[in-house]
Amino acid sequence: MNKNISLPVICLASLLILARCGADPTATDAAYSLIRVTPENLTSTNTYTDTYGTGYEYYMLDTAQDVNLEYTLDIGPSMKDVYFIFTNIDPYSETSSPTIHKKNQPESPAAGPDPAHDLKPTAIDLNKSPITSKIEVAEFNRDPFSFLNKLNPVSRLLNIVPSPEQRSDNADDAGVFYDYDAKKKAFITVKATCRKVVTDGRMTLNIWVADDCWAETGSKSILVTQEMVDTTAEKFLRSGADNDIYDWVTNIYGQPWGGHASPELIANEKYNNSITILLNDIDNDDASGGVLGYFWAKDNFIRKYFPYSNERIMFYLDAILLAKGDNPAAWNVTDSMPSQVISTLSHEFQHMIHFYQKTVLRTNGIGSEIWIDEMCSLATEDLVADKLQVNGPRGIFYNDPSTGQPNNRDGRLPLYNCFNEYSVTRWYGGDWSCVSYAVNFALGAYLARNFGGAAFFRDVVQNGFTDYNAVEYALARRGSQDGFSTILRKWAVSNLLSNKIDLLLNDSYKYNNSTAGFTNSIGSIKYKLGSINLYNYEYALAGNPHAGPYIYTSIPRNPLQPASNIYFKAGTSLAGKQSWSIRMDRNVRMSVVVKDPP
Repeated sequence: MNKNISLPVICLASLLILARCGADPTATDAAYSLIRVTPENLTSTNTYTDTYGTGYEYYMLDTAQDVNLEYTLDIGPSMKDVYFIFTNIDPYSETSSPTIHKKNQPESPAAGPDPAHDLKPTAIDLNKSPITSKIEVAEFNRDPFSFLNKLNPVSRLLNIVPSPEQRSDNADDAGVFYDYDAKKKAFITVKATCRKVVTDGRMTLNIWVADDCWAETGSKSILVTQEMVDTTAEKFLRSGADNDIYDWVTNIYGQPWGGHASPELIANEKYNNSITILLNDIDNDDASGGVLGYFWAKDNFIRKYFPYSNERIMFYLDAILLAKGDNPAAWNVTDSMPSQVISTLSHEFQHMIHFYQKTVLRTNGIGSEIWIDEMCSLATEDLVADKLQVNGPRGIFYNDPSTGQPNNRDGRLPLYNCFNEYSVTRWYGGDWSCVSYAVNFALGAYLARNFGGAAFFRDVVQNGFTDYNAVEYALARRGSQDGFSTILRKWAVSNLLSNKIDLLLNDSYKYNNSTAGFTNSIGSIKYKLGSINLYNYEYALAGNPHAGPYIYTSIPRNPLQPASNIYFKAGTSLAGKQSWSIRMDRNVRMSVVVKDPP
């Protein structure tokens, strides 16, 4: 069994903490000296010495200033691989990459690009890594009232459309919706027909399909049938308790709409416990890849304040992607793309609830930073995947709680492995938003498996913070004293230990619980999460398969991105006493992982 050993600290200038796990309890405690270092005096050094014990180990070195670090690791007689992880703990600013020199070796050349880095993909396969929102939508949802203030008041008055008459939808009703064409950069109208109305208790679901996407009238290359509509409706809302997306997700986060004090928003009476889904060809591109769907808070506003509001609590799904089966002659909801669209139902529903519970009720109109909102939605997909009977972002069969098979290229984690040095808090644009989804799913999956699953993410949403403090609030509610910077570091160590199953459950480093997976509950509803071994996920470098987290063999010149980790292999099959000189900026923290060679 692994043990945590708290090592004594000799503090001559500032406090440092060195955490160890998996050490031999009889090993000599680490001894190191510290000299204060300033940017003007970078010839001074901090010196650390660690003694390697048994099994694998990880160490965290906490510095709080610009340093030249002399680091010595006594590995002992057995051959081990040594990894350094460098974390930029600043959530919003880049910082210089560290420089590393192995002692008793020729001076290394100046830091440069890693040879394998040039082989990383330069384009994203949207069929493997679909997008679940538009940046225009995400930015609006982040700060909707500032968008209203930017509208030209004269233009708004000239183009104002009266609010639609309040009435219930009925099957075969015809109507017109407002959507946005990202390619035209303009709002458009979508003619649609109501194809399904479902009521369960006080809740009603209305599904509308764009006329040009409907099987009997449409002109698109792939068309939506009544079977597809019925299946979508059944997944989201059906008779009975605790058996659909509506029940599972509201049990975590709360209601999607209700009372409020904002005159700009549609009244609770108009909401009337009714949710609308519009199936249309998003961006009118007749394409079989791209944006799966989105929730856009513009529709929660009355038209007096936003002329292109549909004045509904609603979200959008791409009709082409829902209809794209693996076999054109026999559509099934378990097919690759339809199952991703069904998973997106839970993703977008979280966004809908997040807007009401966070932006409307708790933060006076300022929404969560995009990465927070998206991480919650990705975690929601993960939490309900087995219930929906879809594989979800983990990319493993929904009924398999194990880590699955090697060479897995499904789900979000292959892309994360490839681009694991990217920022958590910086949202990337265009197709590269897929990398942001991958990074934030990986972090959310770690948080869910270590800090209470569904209850943790409920606490992220139901508080008054819109940035990383929302995560720290949820951590505190779960009994953790870790701050966001510590979580970034523990998460990084967990990446390299994800092929281990003997970690302590309460150790905050666990991705992998073997075939048991992870179970958590809110009330009477249980949520199951499968295990993750990042070494089972494979991506391509110049067409050649590469499995596991991407690990640099030389530190690139590029700065460390905000709230990011970069992984460096400090040595392969090392033994005995090893030393390195490392120069780090004040916002960089170093962690060390020692493992048996693969």
